[in-house]
Amino acid sequence: MPLLHYDKLLTSQNVVLDMPFYKNGLCDGGKAIDKSKYHNNATVTGAIWTPPYGYTSDGIDDFLQVPNSISTPLSNADFTILAIIKRVSATAYIISRNMIFDVFYYGIEFRLLSNSLVLARRVGDANNYAVSAALTDSGVYTQVAVSYTYSTGLVELYRQGTYLGNGTVGVGAVAVDAPYDAGYCLCAERRNLADVYSNMVMSELQVLNKVITANEHKNYYLAAKQRLPWANLP
Repeated sequence: MPLLHYDKLLTSQNVVLDMPFYKNGLCDGGKAIDKSKYHNNATVTGAIWTPPYGYTSDGIDDFLQVPNSISTPLSNADFTILAIIKRVSATAYIISRNMIFDVFYYGIEFRLLSNSLVLARRVGDANNYAVSAALTDSGVYTQVAVSYTYSTGLVELYRQGTYLGNGTVGVGAVAVDAPYDAGYCLCAERRNLADVYSNMVMSELQVLNKVITANEHKNYYLAAKQRLPWANLP
């Protein structure tokens, strides 16, 4: 299979969020650019853009927020998330959405927790996690990814294009008509209570509305190595 280059990703019908932060700072209106056809540009709060590395969040109160959109499938459909980050704090929230409805949390989060890669999914009072093998990549640039199959709840976790393992986090839509909805947050977990912010650099984030194969995960990683030589991805 030929290597998937970045310009090909931009034309893919399956890319619903495409944020090459290492390459683009702010667009008109002071928002971070989404290069997908949906243009879900992110509002930036506090995070600092430093080329060519991307956005740095301080772990105190910085985050980016993507609009709630039907084009973003994390609540009730198959998806794949791919990101290149450098974390400083033990916990690095890559993307999360949390809602509160009738005292229960509903949400989904993709994050590094201590030395593990985690997809967490909460529907009502059921909190489910899929956790990878241990990671030891704090302080260096790392490519991490997850694919989620909505019909079965299967989660497949990857690092540097290599399969780490899988788990199951349950099925059922997490999107509800909630009185509080933090939206899709990058570099933070915002819940209107005990918010958590990450000290990290986010260089690139992509969300696809499909599950990709292990070979495609490998090719995405190899393409990232070509695009970001300064990151020294292994």
